Amino acid sequence: MEMVTDFLLLAASGTACLYCLILSRRLKGLTSMKGGLGAGIAALSRSAEEMKKAIGDTKRSADASAERLEAAISHADRKAEQLRGLIAELGEMEASVINHAEGATRKYVDTLAPILGEANDAAERLFAAIESAPVVTPFPPASRKKAPSAKKRARAGEAA
Repeated sequence: MEMVTDFLLLAASGTACLYCLILSRRLKGLTSMKGGLGAGIAALSRSAEEMKKAIGDTKRSADASAERLEAAISHADRKAEQLRGLIAELGEMEASVINHAEGATRKYVDTLAPILGEANDAAERLFAAIESAPVVTPFPPASRKKAPSAKKRARAGEAA
């Protein structure tokens, strides 16, 4: 029986050695840099570095765009303020122009009204004088000979 136990112990030890050998090979394959877990880790490390670089480039680009946008917004704010000032000036000018136009219109109406009244009176007197004047013809009506018609001219041309 002792021999059976020794034999079983020897078989168990051999099986354990074989199992350890297989595990060792698998572990070496897993940690190899060519195709195992080490290669995967190296690829992930490279990808992480590339992502960091891309994120940095994107951040710099976003910062530059934000600065340009801020400059454009401040420029637009300044222009908007200038436009508000111009609109206010136009409102003031509109009232001033209306006042000047109304004053000029009143001035011209006051100036032209008497002149137009005198012109209307003179026109009425002129029409009245024309209506009351006798009709005179400067030249007596002249006797006119009728010009021969086209048919008579054609016949005269045939006769000749």
